[in-house]
Amino acid sequence: MEKEIKDLLILLKNGKFIEILKKEKDLVKRFPNEPALFDILGITNVFLKKYEDAKMSFEKALKINPRFFQSLNNFGNLMYDLKEYNNALKYYKKALENKTKSTYHNQNFKYREVYNNIANVFNEIGSTEEAILNYEKAIEIDPDFYQAYNNLGNAQKRLGLLSDAISSYQACIRINPNYHLAHNNLGVAYYDIAKIEDSLSSYNKVLSIKPDYAPIYWNLHGCCSSIDDAEKLLQKCVYYDQNFLKAKYCLSFIQAYKGNFNNYNSMLNSTHENNPYIRSFQWIFSLPKLPELYFSRWLFFDKMIKISKKERPFYEFGVWTGLSFRYLFKYFDKGFGFDTFNGLPEKWYNEPKGFYSGLGKIPEIKGANFIKGEFNKTLPVFFKKKREKASIINLDADLYTSTLCALENSKEIIDEDTILIFDEFIINDQWENDEFRALNEFCENNKSKYEVLAFSLFTKQVAIKLKLKK
Repeated sequence: MEKEIKDLLILLKNGKFIEILKKEKDLVKRFPNEPALFDILGITNVFLKKYEDAKMSFEKALKINPRFFQSLNNFGNLMYDLKEYNNALKYYKKALENKTKSTYHNQNFKYREVYNNIANVFNEIGSTEEAILNYEKAIEIDPDFYQAYNNLGNAQKRLGLLSDAISSYQACIRINPNYHLAHNNLGVAYYDIAKIEDSLSSYNKVLSIKPDYAPIYWNLHGCCSSIDDAEKLLQKCVYYDQNFLKAKYCLSFIQAYKGNFNNYNSMLNSTHENNPYIRSFQWIFSLPKLPELYFSRWLFFDKMIKISKKERPFYEFGVWTGLSFRYLFKYFDKGFGFDTFNGLPEKWYNEPKGFYSGLGKIPEIKGANFIKGEFNKTLPVFFKKKREKASIINLDADLYTSTLCALENSKEIIDEDTILIFDEFIINDQWENDEFRALNEFCENNKSKYEVLAFSLFTKQVAIKLKLKK
């Protein structure tokens, strides 16, 4: 049986799935009690997207041997792919509990994979700290497991631990210098801390390794200062991946922004018309005056800083790890930041309650003024005392309720020179019910209007000035 299994594994490695299925009936008759045979059939059916057949194959393998490691792990992988995360965890944990000798995997290899798989599940269900612990277990088993370092970096980045994430990506690259995903992720992490040159260096490394990797062109367009350069990069992105829809959407918008509405109108008259990107574009084109278009978060901030009254303080609602606060604070003598530092007070899209907590740590920024607590408790107390008018107010609370609370409590520091920056204003699935709704409700409550100064499709930011009632 050992030779037959090896032959099947060679076929599996080479993607010869139909040939495996052709051999199935004869092999099952000859070896009805061999779990490895049914396991390989299960994997084959997964590749062929015959998920019910795959389930039955893994179940047969486990009926023969309930402790069969490969099928416990592979059944977990199938459940993960089907987004049945609790079942995936159940099978992965059983695999760890039943450490039987593998018939066709190196022992060291297989247990590192299970811990990595468990971590992936925790990532999906929002238990990022648990994910980190399991990635670290995988790396402890195999210090050369470069994919786990990359995954660990992604989890650390998700928690805002960017220095740790950068170290993890660098460790991955030291083990495998040609792993393009790690170079790409390293570039994103550098971008997030405003190290644009380092970011571009990492992105260019991806281009040298895998020039047909479409996401790199999407990321590069987010560094552009020129609309023409951004358009060319998006064209390359779509060229390499026709299904990269957000690049298609943004390309059609840029062309319309420049005066050519052909592709944009085609989008409006298609099944894409209700996509949040298209709805965002429609709102932008409905404005009395077309605002300035930006791609880079940091160039966006630079322009708003340049036109602001820098002798005034800035205020930020929603600080998290302090990335934007730290960037803005370089240009102002005084800054005030408000956050619970315990994360989201309620679920927001795929982000669970408590996410964006920064692990409860207040950023260490010399001279910064941070006010910790829920907005509805801290803001009335803070603004009871007369405060200086704001140069910039950066609203990064995401939620409708939190954003409206911030606006209503801070209205005494807002005048027609104050620039309000909203960090998640457009593009999200239900963006009309988040910061957009809060701003419009605030304006209605206070009989005000607003002018949109600038926006970014890449970062979802919008900057406005209020037109206050005289």
